[in-house]
Amino acid sequence: MAKTRKQIIEDLKLIDIVAEILDARIPLASQNPDIKEIIKDKKRLVILNKSDLSCEKENKKWIEYFSKNDVPAVLVDSVSGKGIQETIKKIEQIYDNEKYEKAENFLIIDDEIKDIQEQLFYCPYLYPT
Repeated sequence: MAKTRKQIIEDLKLIDIVAEILDARIPLASQNPDIKEIIKDKKRLVILNKSDLSCEKENKKWIEYFSKNDVPAVLVDSVSGKGIQETIKKIEQIYDNEKYEKAENFLIIDDEIKDIQEQLFYCPYLYPT
């Protein structure tokens, strides 16, 4: 874990936004406790996946919770693709707010995967051509 953590910290120097994928049914319980410390001041987007399996009322509460904590969040059902376009728009908004020219460096962290080494992949081609 120490080697992987060191690599993540090194890679974050190249990253503009971190997208953290959480289980919409148990967002806080599905977070990796080290991630918040590791990403520090990086811009972050929470993606609440499996939103189709959780209560709509609770989903809205979680969106409000993250919003109150200054973390944008979106609901996604990765099986059907519902919420993907909203996710892309939210990323664009974050970039627009930070006056980035384009989304070049993007990191996705999937906290639902237990092995942190498998959690990270880069998405340099965020926008379809």
